[in-house]
Amino acid sequence: MYIPDDWEHFNEVVKQAIATAQSYDVDYRVCWADGTLAYISARGEIICDPMGKAIQIIGTVIDITDRKQAEQLLLKSDTHLKVAQRIGKVGSWEFEINTSKLTWSDEIFHVYGLEPSPEPPSYEELQSYIYPDDWEHFNQTVQNAINLAQSYDLEHRLVQPNGKLIYVMARGEMIYDASGQLTHIIGTAMDISDRKLAEQKLQDVTDRLTLAVKSAAIGIWEWDIANNCLIWDERTYEMYGITPDPTIDPYLAWSNQVHPSDRQSAETGGQMLLNGAKDYETEFRIILSDDSIRYLKVYGLAQRNQAGEAQRLIGINFDITEHKLAEAKILETAHQLANTNRELETFSYSVSHDLRAPLRHINGFVNALQLQLQKHHEVLNDPKVAHYLQVIERSSQKMRHLIDGLLTLSRYGRRPLDSKQLSIRELVDEAIEMIRSDSHFNSSIKFAIADLPIKYGDRALLQQVFHNLIGNAVKFSCNEPHPCIEIDCLADGTIRIQDNGVGFQMEYADKLFGAFQRLHSHNEFEGTGIGLAIVQRIVQRHGGSVWAEGYPNQGATFFVKI
Repeated sequence: MYIPDDWEHFNEVVKQAIATAQSYDVDYRVCWADGTLAYISARGEIICDPMGKAIQIIGTVIDITDRKQAEQLLLKSDTHLKVAQRIGKVGSWEFEINTSKLTWSDEIFHVYGLEPSPEPPSYEELQSYIYPDDWEHFNQTVQNAINLAQSYDLEHRLVQPNGKLIYVMARGEMIYDASGQLTHIIGTAMDISDRKLAEQKLQDVTDRLTLAVKSAAIGIWEWDIANNCLIWDERTYEMYGITPDPTIDPYLAWSNQVHPSDRQSAETGGQMLLNGAKDYETEFRIILSDDSIRYLKVYGLAQRNQAGEAQRLIGINFDITEHKLAEAKILETAHQLANTNRELETFSYSVSHDLRAPLRHINGFVNALQLQLQKHHEVLNDPKVAHYLQVIERSSQKMRHLIDGLLTLSRYGRRPLDSKQLSIRELVDEAIEMIRSDSHFNSSIKFAIADLPIKYGDRALLQQVFHNLIGNAVKFSCNEPHPCIEIDCLADGTIRIQDNGVGFQMEYADKLFGAFQRLHSHNEFEGTGIGLAIVQRIVQRHGGSVWAEGYPNQGATFFVKI
């Protein structure tokens, strides 16, 4: 039976042919009784009488199903080919020798950055697209292939009309007839810019890795478990002091050179890596042929199959000998420094403690001398004698204050830290309250206190820090007409204490925190010069730092970072 749409078209064509007395040629589909779809080609010739009236139709009916199916398959294959070429950025071309006709697929035009057209560029015109430095090699390769009857395969660059530079893989194949005469050249052109870019990035990474490995003294090793093959790079051989030799078993050489005390832990780590417990990371010593010792740090990881079985181990060796020696030196130095500090603190405490006894004797005998001189009014009333006694008394008092300062400084250095969370605002308020209770406090001093942070530290020691710093600010600004002390916190948590007092010259700032260092005379401002030294010692014991800024008659600012 006929397909309805095709029957209408067939019927219309036949009627038109009869009406115009012309032949017809039409294809249509029919469906056989078994459901098979067939294609029919019908041709007819109209026979007319002398008057021109159609009286007969003579024609043929041919089953063209096979041809139609072949055409559809060819069309489908051509569509698939075009899609594949577009996806793969590869186009095909054909050059006919006798006619010099060149045919390009659409994708070839796209590779060259051109719109598809019936007339592709001639071979001579290609030179304007191919990168100038590559044309000679491209042309020579193609001509040699033709002369030698060989295929060719080459990479070159080309510049598209928009100026974009791309990389192309060009291939050509020679086609000959039965007599061996060259008739066609068929080839492809593929845009490989993405691959070349990836290769360049990979090369960049490889070069950087090579430089990093060389500069960091890194050795690389690899163990192919299936073939039980351990491979070292040149740097690893250098670390172990071994000349590369195919006859040497690297694993045996490694095992023999690992320090006996470290061998078991090194091998255990490798076994854990194999079993999937963890990645390999260990340190061990090796003994070289000259009996010198090197320290190595080794990292390794396992490449596994889908079942989780280790197939290959890869790793790196770091020579950390210098680091280990430096670390040992630092520990030794720190130990010596700690011992020295303890000895100095003990010495300072002992000297300060022992000096008190003769000082008490001096004070006692001065008092006794004054009592005895009271019996001799003429001597006691002698101005020189009275002056001498005052000098002795003031000097002994000053010496007592210095000794007390040494004892205080020593005590803050020895006391263990009891760190807890604490409010800096509470410490500041307590310090100000204690300072205000002093009978000599200048009540005109104003305090401006901003938000202060929460810190961890020893409450008693940090209380002393703020008492000393605020007390200093009070002392050195008390003579100002409008004394003001500001206490706030910077963005990074640094606490700032600023006054508008006498200040100091910045070139002497490094002396502020030295024991018994003073930037003002005792007659101007009282003090022993020990308070800021105590502040620095306490802050440093908390892992922090303290520093100051100031200018003469423009005040001073102290910064505390805990």
